[in-house]
Amino acid sequence: MTVSTPRVSRGASVRAHAAASMVIALSLVLLAIYGIRVAGAGPAQGARADFASSYTGATIVRDGDAHRLYDLTLQSSVGDRVAAPARLTLPYDAMPLGAVALVPLTLLPLETAFVVWTTAQFLLVVVAVAIAVRAAPSPRPRSQTAAFAIVGIAVTQVGLENLVGVGQSTGISALGVAMAYRCLRRGSFTAAGVWIVATAALMKPDLAIGLVAFLIGWGNRRALLGALGAGIAYLGASLAIVGIGGLGALVSNDVRLAGVLNQAGGASFIALPSVWFGNTTLSYVGGAVGAVVCVGICGVLGQRFHRNPAVLGPALAAATALSLLASPHAYLYDEVMLAPAVACSLAELGLFTVPQRRGLDNAWTIVVIWGVLP
Repeated sequence: MTVSTPRVSRGASVRAHAAASMVIALSLVLLAIYGIRVAGAGPAQGARADFASSYTGATIVRDGDAHRLYDLTLQSSVGDRVAAPARLTLPYDAMPLGAVALVPLTLLPLETAFVVWTTAQFLLVVVAVAIAVRAAPSPRPRSQTAAFAIVGIAVTQVGLENLVGVGQSTGISALGVAMAYRCLRRGSFTAAGVWIVATAALMKPDLAIGLVAFLIGWGNRRALLGALGAGIAYLGASLAIVGIGGLGALVSNDVRLAGVLNQAGGASFIALPSVWFGNTTLSYVGGAVGAVVCVGICGVLGQRFHRNPAVLGPALAAATALSLLASPHAYLYDEVMLAPAVACSLAELGLFTVPQRRGLDNAWTIVVIWGVLP
């Protein structure tokens, strides 16, 4: 059966091309502003950013003390040394392989390593968005101008500036979402499961809770085996690096930090009750209930995808957003994980390609929501 698409007049096509060109220009201006702001923070930014804690963890591994990676006393000593004259402000609480991956950067001074790392994160987000746009089907042939405009919209969100400004690592998670989408479109279900788990487990496994629930709800054995295999491999590697005691220390530190960090400024569901009740038990209970609901909806979205494969784009995009909300520890910089999901949704809806319908399935509605997202 052939699916008909709205016919586009020459005048409408010219207007769409002009609009796409304007979006590209605006995106370049916003990226330049982000770059100026980050550069204006000065070279000391790398010493006081979140990246300093990752650099500290990698230095501990390089020095042969991987089994003590989560020893807070050792972290404080090493962190103050590498960040001098500044002091380490945040402990390293990411996964063991994340510290191993950063070891080569410890051969560089902290500020230089910070620039290299943040540049890599920026490029990962751009590449992830480009992969998603290229993999997405379109109602009509998509011009290069339209594709570049969609990439620009997806990339120029305030979360990217925050990601680069503090040296976080969510660009890796964004790449995982994009590659999973690409693999699902191509029928490489095992690889999709591997990408979701492997990229999340490297630094931020909590961001993928909802995506794993999506895979479980979908019920595809190949995808589940891929995810399970990646998880087992990662657990084995983590045990080899830090041992059972090290993983126990990681869990203990995370529980301790949960009562110290201000959740009200976060990007996950727990931020809402934290605004009302502060960092109290009531907030954590409310956050946990909200997270469970989000994860459950992700499972339902997976079931819907199982019944109708045509909804892959919007289903995976919604599951990605809910997975972020379900995380107990998500902040503004983690919103870049949504960039490839937004990109594939806009591409599938034919932004700058076909006339847009009214309603929530209008591509411009997604653009507005993405633009105002804090």
